[in-house]
Amino acid sequence: MIKFRIDVDYPYSSRVRSFIYTALNIKIGKDYLKNAKIIARMINESSKEVKAYWFFTPKTLPDKEMLKLLSNTRHEIALT
Repeated sequence: MIKFRIDVDYPYSSRVRSFIYTALNIKIGKDYLKNAKIIARMINESSKEVKAYWFFTPKTLPDKEMLKLLSNTRHEIALT
């Protein structure tokens, strides 16, 4: 089994944009958690036995789309 620890520290692909939106407490745009969603899809589609441990911050909480991707036994969710 392959195990991953994934820390979701930045909600957007750009650190600058993540900093500004986080400072203003804004959660908008199609690219919110874009990179995390790509990784979740890759884990879900893997032919290998994989377990991912996701650690979100209060500023990077998963949206409905992300929760749907994480709603199987391959994922464990935590808050840091």
